[in-house]
Amino acid sequence: MDAVMGAMETGAAAEAMAAARQLEPGLLQLQSLEFLRFARRGQLDDARKVLDGIRAAGLGDETLYDSMEAELLVAGKNPGAAADLYVRGYGRKPNLDLAVKAWNSRKLATGTGDMSLLLDWQKRNPDDPRAARALGDAYLADNKAAEAEAAYEKVLALAPDDLATINNLAWLYQERGDKRALQLGDRAARLAPESAPILDTAGWAELRLGDRQRGLTLIRRAASLEPADRDIQYHLAVALVETGQPAEGKRILAALVQSTDPF
Repeated sequence: MDAVMGAMETGAAAEAMAAARQLEPGLLQLQSLEFLRFARRGQLDDARKVLDGIRAAGLGDETLYDSMEAELLVAGKNPGAAADLYVRGYGRKPNLDLAVKAWNSRKLATGTGDMSLLLDWQKRNPDDPRAARALGDAYLADNKAAEAEAAYEKVLALAPDDLATINNLAWLYQERGDKRALQLGDRAARLAPESAPILDTAGWAELRLGDRQRGLTLIRRAASLEPADRDIQYHLAVALVETGQPAEGKRILAALVQSTDPF
């Protein structure tokens, strides 16, 4: 009887473990969302308790625990130490999310992102447009325009309708007077005719390199969609002055200058 009971108990335990493993991904997801909610609200003690519970239950692995510890470090204003943990996690389990987080944390800590993991991930995944886009975004944030252009051009070769990339590349082209900005801006505006940032980029390219009146029309539309966006308001003021409507343009500029908000 004892042997039979032992076998029954072992079987029940195995079934319970199998059921737990089936529930584990959903439970981990819920706990992770709870952790992020606390961490990003600055409730670090509560976030720590959730992480300790996840670790005690064995719901994740060391890479996950390092990533969550890094979230706490970023929230606690220690991004340099967070970057070290993201790098360590990437060494165990390379992925784009960790590469991006390592770059972000290092930039917060030093003012310049560490490109090494993004470059490594792009090398591993040369046909993944997300890898090239992350690289382009990082170069753009570091004001490395030529490198950003090259990365974004690769994105469009792989994913021709990637809207954010079309917009960013149009902006970079117009910054150096390349008229390819006009075609890209028009394409982006057709893909997202109700997006104020997209219309603003397209309009600014037209104002600088193409049809000024069309540029004014696009920027005015962008301003109507997001009237609180001060950058767009500035572009509208310039467009008005440059198309022969200086009074309205100067009125907008005066309001911007009088405000203490940056633009």
